Amino acid sequence: MNNKLTVTIFNATGISKYTINPILQYSNSSTLLFITETWLLPPNRFLTHWQQHHTYGQIRSHIYNNGKNGISVLINLNCQFPVTIIPDDNPQFAHYLLSCIIAGILYHCIYIPPSTTTTTAMAILQHLPTHLPTTHNTIYCGDFNAQLGSYIGDHRNDGRSTQLKQWITLNGLTLWNKELAYGQPTFYHYNGQSIIDLFISNQL
Repeated sequence: MNNKLTVTIFNATGISKYTINPILQYSNSSTLLFITETWLLPPNRFLTHWQQHHTYGQIRSHIYNNGKNGISVLINLNCQFPVTIIPDDNPQFAHYLLSCIIAGILYHCIYIPPSTTTTTAMAILQHLPTHLPTTHNTIYCGDFNAQLGSYIGDHRNDGRSTQLKQWITLNGLTLWNKELAYGQPTFYHYNGQSIIDLFISNQL
C-alpha cells in the first residue's frame, strides 16, 4: 500500500466542466485536488472518472446561468485512503467551505471572496472545527484573499492581514507559505502578482 498523501490546490477563477482533463493530467500524482472558485452550478459535475464532491457556486444576479464562487475536491482513483466529506449545516458559512477527512487529517478548503468583509471572513475561520474525534491534524488551505505583506513576503497588506495573523497565532498554527515558500506568488494577473492562496496547519 502506498501511504504517500499528496494534496494540490488550484485556484480556477472559473472552470468549465468540459476542461478539467488538462488540470487532472498536471495533478495526476495528487491524492486530492482542491479547486477553488469553480463557478460550478448544480447539478453540474466535471467530466472525469475521479471521485468528486462540490460546494456549488451561486448564480450571478446579472448573468443568467453563470456562477460565482464554489469549491470542489477531486479524489484520485489511486487513492488508498477512505475520504469522508464533512457537511456544514450552517447556511451562513457553508458556501465558503469544503471539509473532509483523509488518513486522520481534517482538511478545510476555503474560498473567501474579496468582497467579503473582514468581520465575516474571520467569522468563517472561527466557525471551523480545529479537530474532530477521529483526526490528529488539521490543515486549512485555499484562497483567503488576504495579503499579509512582509510577514509572508508579499508586497502589500490589506484589511484582513492583522486579524488573520492574530488567528494564526492564537490557534498555534503554522503558515507554510511563510516557512517553505516565502515570497512565492500564488496568483498572477495582468497588473501584478500576490500571495492569496494559503496553506496553514497545526503542528504536524
